[in-house]
Amino acid sequence: MPRLPCLSGAGYTERMTLKKWTCAEYQRLADLGILQPHDKLELIEGDIVEMSPQNLPTAMSVTHATSILVYAYSLTHYVRVQLPLNVGMNSQPEPDFAVVLKGVVDGASTHPQTADLVVEVSESSLAFDRREKMLIYGAGGLPEYWIINVIDGVLEVHRDPDSKIGYRSRQFYKKEDHVTALFAPEVQISVATLF
Repeated sequence: MPRLPCLSGAGYTERMTLKKWTCAEYQRLADLGILQPHDKLELIEGDIVEMSPQNLPTAMSVTHATSILVYAYSLTHYVRVQLPLNVGMNSQPEPDFAVVLKGVVDGASTHPQTADLVVEVSESSLAFDRREKMLIYGAGGLPEYWIINVIDGVLEVHRDPDSKIGYRSRQFYKKEDHVTALFAPEVQISVATLF
């Protein structure tokens, strides 16, 4: 097979621009079958990003947290597990959990654009979840974002969304602590049960 000439250097300094995808375009790729459900992708700020695989500690935390969140909030909310959430025009992450008011989901023609609580279970994705995901969720005005930090065994709670820095408030809860979500202050959750 012939080799193509290298276009970098020697007077060629233009950079190629990658296409930024909108949520609608991304969804169209899925509708056409170009993107498959088994592909494990997310749309993050217009980029199609491959999600990292789950190891056993992460999978166990997702399993435990699913039970706890459904038990705690299912009377008024759906606990959407690893399903799309439209956040702005160019991001469609699939958070581990999005706790969404039932009225927002029922009868909707698109994926939800808001959630009362978004939760990511983080191990290999911790830096990404603290940076990119936090900025997306904060800029989208999502009131509360939890990171179940499997590495350090703590729950990171982010509140008071800000479009530039993600969130203005961050608190750490140890496994022996209890936490309440802003939208349901009457419900106390043992942090240890999320791991």
